[in-house]
Amino acid sequence: MAVAHGLPALRAVPYGEAGIGALLLENVAAAVLVAVVFFASPTAGGRVRFFAVGWAVFVLGAVVAGVFRGVVAAQTVEAGLGAYAGHLLGGVVGGVVWGVVLGWMCGIGALVGRAVQPGVGAE
Repeated sequence: MAVAHGLPALRAVPYGEAGIGALLLENVAAAVLVAVVFFASPTAGGRVRFFAVGWAVFVLGAVVAGVFRGVVAAQTVEAGLGAYAGHLLGGVVGGVVWGVVLGWMCGIGALVGRAVQPGVGAE
């Protein structure tokens, strides 16, 4: 297992030589990302706020999932303190980068959800 270089993948079967442990790690990390986005989504405000909060929440979810993956990877390889910190930092940096790059889609989704549901976003 290594430092994650992307968002967690939701898979039904292990990828390549990875075992069932890696599959479960990725699926739990994907569930963590979805849970953070779901529970921290905006409930009130204008269009700009919905977009910005949707994007920021995705960044937060990606960071939390990356840190989770980093902790599990460091525990799996029984990393020392420096390597443990490297795994955590890699999870944070990877989460921020991927969250910023792809978070706009979650922001658009928040806007669509605001437009579709009557009463949501009422000031």
